Amino acid sequence: MLAMLRSRYNNKIMLENFINQHRKLSMVLSIVLVIGLFIWLVVTSFSSQPNSNTGVSLDGNGESNSSLPYQNYLYSITKPNSNTIIIKAYSGYRTPAVNYLVGVGIDPTDYKINFMDYTNPFDSYE
Repeated sequence: MLAMLRSRYNNKIMLENFINQHRKLSMVLSIVLVIGLFIWLVVTSFSSQPNSNTGVSLDGNGESNSSLPYQNYLYSITKPNSNTIIIKAYSGYRTPAVNYLVGVGIDPTDYKINFMDYTNPFDSYE
C-alpha cells in the first residue's frame, strides 16, 4: 500500500513537472508565433499593396490618361494608340500585368492586347 502511495505521489510530481516545463515551452512558442505573424503582416502590407497615389484619373470614356506607360522589374505596359496595349512580360508575369490594368480602372476587354515575346503554339500547325 505504501509503495502504491509513493508511486502515485511520484506520478503526481512528474505530471506537475511535465506541465510546468511545457507551460514555459508553450509561452515561448506563442511569443515566437506572435512576433513572426507581426513581421509577416508588416512585410506583406508593404509589398503587396499598390501605391494608392499612382495618379490615375479617368476621363469620360473610362480610360486612364496617366497610368500608362507603366514599367517595373517584372513587366512593362505601353499604349501606342487608343485601342492597343502592349505588354512585355515573361509567361509567369502576364497575368499580374493584366491585373494591374484592371486595378487602375482599365477594362482589358476593350483593347487589343499584344504580348511581346509570345509565340502562338497553334501557328506552327497551319
